Amino acid sequence: MLDNIMNTIINRLINDDDLFKAVYFEQPDFLNQTIPSNRSIIVEDRIFPYIYVPDLVKEVKTFITIEVDVEYTSKTISDNKIHFYVLTHFSNETTAYEIKRTRFIMDRLKDLFHLADDIGISKTMLADENKFTTGSLSYIGFDVQYSMKEFI
Repeated sequence: MLDNIMNTIINRLINDDDLFKAVYFEQPDFLNQTIPSNRSIIVEDRIFPYIYVPDLVKEVKTFITIEVDVEYTSKTISDNKIHFYVLTHFSNETTAYEIKRTRFIMDRLKDLFHLADDIGISKTMLADENKFTTGSLSYIGFDVQYSMKEFI
């Protein structure tokens, strides 16, 4: 079941043109770039289906790492969260679109996942957004959480 959830999440992320471009391309005008034919090249390079901390000293990229936090109650799963950890290098934060790259990505995540009804049984709901420290002053990080309640 968790594999199905993660596959749905990854497929939605890599098949969204704007999100793909925001994560894959470092240029401020990332939306004007051409997406490679093999979209899966971004998986485990920029989008990780597990919690991953890239080498922030060597990498000047944007990343999304994902955690599915499941709480079991009896035979049902009662309260679950999908965490999207969005990290970008400070030099990639400014875009040509009057919006910061991390905010652009978080807005795309909201469009893709808020009230989605194909992950688990219930709809996903935006639960929280928090800025976090990455341990490197060169990176900006956000934890965007979506809640999934009462699915089997």
